[in-house]
Amino acid sequence: MHFKYASNLEIRLLAFTLNRPASLQNFSPAPIPQSSVGMHSQSDTQAGSGSFQSIGEFYAGKDVFITGITGFIGKVLLEKLLWACPLVGRVYAMMRPKRGRPVEERLEELLDSALFDRLRRDRPDFRDQIRPVQGDMFEPGLGLAPEAIEELQERVSIVFHSAATVRFDEHLKIAVQMNLDGPRKVAELCEGMRKLEALVHVSTAYANCERKVVDEIVYAPDVHPQKLLDAIEWMDDGVLEQVTPKLLGQKPNTYTFTKQLAEFYLVNKFPNLPLIIVRPSIVGASWEDPFPGWVDNFNGPTGLFAAVGKFKPQGRQPVYHAVIGPANRLTWADIETLTPKNFVAHPTQSAIRLPKAVFTTNTLWYQANWLFNHQLPAFLLDLWMYASGRKAVFVRVSNRINKSIRTLEYFTHREWMFNNANVMHAMECMSPSDRVEFDCDASKLDWHEYLERYCIGVKRYALKESDEDVGTARARIRKFQRCPASSEFAFRFNSYCSKYK
Repeated sequence: MHFKYASNLEIRLLAFTLNRPASLQNFSPAPIPQSSVGMHSQSDTQAGSGSFQSIGEFYAGKDVFITGITGFIGKVLLEKLLWACPLVGRVYAMMRPKRGRPVEERLEELLDSALFDRLRRDRPDFRDQIRPVQGDMFEPGLGLAPEAIEELQERVSIVFHSAATVRFDEHLKIAVQMNLDGPRKVAELCEGMRKLEALVHVSTAYANCERKVVDEIVYAPDVHPQKLLDAIEWMDDGVLEQVTPKLLGQKPNTYTFTKQLAEFYLVNKFPNLPLIIVRPSIVGASWEDPFPGWVDNFNGPTGLFAAVGKFKPQGRQPVYHAVIGPANRLTWADIETLTPKNFVAHPTQSAIRLPKAVFTTNTLWYQANWLFNHQLPAFLLDLWMYASGRKAVFVRVSNRINKSIRTLEYFTHREWMFNNANVMHAMECMSPSDRVEFDCDASKLDWHEYLERYCIGVKRYALKESDEDVGTARARIRKFQRCPASSEFAFRFNSYCSKYK
């Protein structure tokens, strides 16, 4: 049954039904007490000896299953496991075919990236440990073949589930299917795993973004997860879109909304699974490992992911906040100052204006600045492109950037305090050598150096630009710096036209 049309009353009734308090016993509305979170593994120490079992020893001979392997976290986790835990067994990487390319071909392309340089150099046979598995988060049973399910359930000991849609403006139906129903399917697969020791679910620190102080516990949502899963099966997309604002409540988007639902659903629906929830905040370029500044996307803690897989929870499921913490905070003022400075020192070859970053809470000022500094130049450039017989693209790109900025506005205008006691405890449980190999101590991070490496990484690995032409790019930046403010617009327009003539 599908609703193609609905009155406002029907919309409100649907939202009310989905928002009713959970009535099933296994959906407790109370948050899980922090005191009940167990963090010690039975194999953390050798009985009576006080010596630590290393993370490498824990993974030795054990098979691992990873979803979201083509995402930033998934691929970095894969590289870290193979490098730091060379005795790990098979690593099953779930992927789906894309644009007619089979999973084997996609995996080879992934392993040929710069991220795996040190493995190709020092362990050229590392590919033998990886098994591509064809699957799809949107398909029943993850789209896995029966023989693949049998092999996974027979062999796998540790599961990392990092597949998700991270688009903030994703349609609710897709977000639920990927971020809520996807984890359900992974958990059901894990229920049949005979050797399972840990299911590590990658969530987000902003799953509870309506709270100013967030503890490492699982909070009860306002919406019943199972009822929402049932609703998307029969509710028309148009009606679902109309009811979405009511369902989101205080949540800013479908991403944070579905991430919170998934946490609560997994904890209550699968209480017997050795579930571990990791909540990273903003995921950026690498600090040191595998090499400084590696980043291959424009989205925004991997040692912690590998480390927590070692812990077997006692009682309730532990939650880890993969955040910096109050000891070494990065402010928007730091980004406003350091990012333009670093892009002036390491400019991109495609630079067409002087790098600048300005943060404001004044909406009117922002709109005026956007109009004159971005929209107007984009409009004039599109006129020039059209007159020269080429496709106009600049207004569309400008609108896309503006949409991204407005989407992030909720987060740039707020501050949170994320408690990370569990992470600190996990670090204490590491052996001395693991504290070096799986360094999770963000208090040592130098933000000035990190942001410089980040900018260099964007240039090298995301934009695929060589360092050889940096002299030409710096010369162009010096011209921008010498340009008087009164003629800046004309100079920028001339730079645009020169580059795209």
